[in-house]
Amino acid sequence: MKRHLLPLLGCFILWACTPVDDFGAYWLRGGVDPVLEGTWKKIGLPGERDDLTGIPGPDMMVFEKNGSSYSLHFVNPGASKEENEAAWTMRTLEIGKHGFMMMKGKADGSDGYLEQYEIHGDILDENVLENGAGVDWLKAKHPTAANIVKNTGEGSYVVIKTFDDEVFRILSEIADDPVYWMMQCQYKKVESRIPAN
Repeated sequence: MKRHLLPLLGCFILWACTPVDDFGAYWLRGGVDPVLEGTWKKIGLPGERDDLTGIPGPDMMVFEKNGSSYSLHFVNPGASKEENEAAWTMRTLEIGKHGFMMMKGKADGSDGYLEQYEIHGDILDENVLENGAGVDWLKAKHPTAANIVKNTGEGSYVVIKTFDDEVFRILSEIADDPVYWMMQCQYKKVESRIPAN
């Protein structure tokens, strides 16, 4: 299996992360939120802690500082060591009062994703754009936006072509409004590292 295929299938098809074709100059404006560094274990959603099988997301996420970015590993039981060690490059960006993860699997950034996060002590909330509300809002408020649009083809979700000032400004309008963001999963910070298979 190709290096990035399993993380892509195991995580992003289930998650509703916003696809990004190109982070543009905003990639260089991103940083590394030091609170993320380490290993985070999936605990599900409030009220749904007993059975995690229906909760999207990897069992563990490992953030390892690598220069001005993080190497982000998605760890799942039953996956090979190579699959669990495959890394996405990730930087954080503040939009409004919230942090966002900018993730890309390929060096050219052609398979990028964006998602919102919040940290409360040792709990990490992953929040994704509620696509119905996001698409409706774009149609109503920004119908001529060039780089943040409704997808073409099947489904109805928001995609970012090039993350530019227009995209940043538009996201700033909704970044702090819970109507547009849905908690996808919660993680708890733990001490363990990537398991050896």
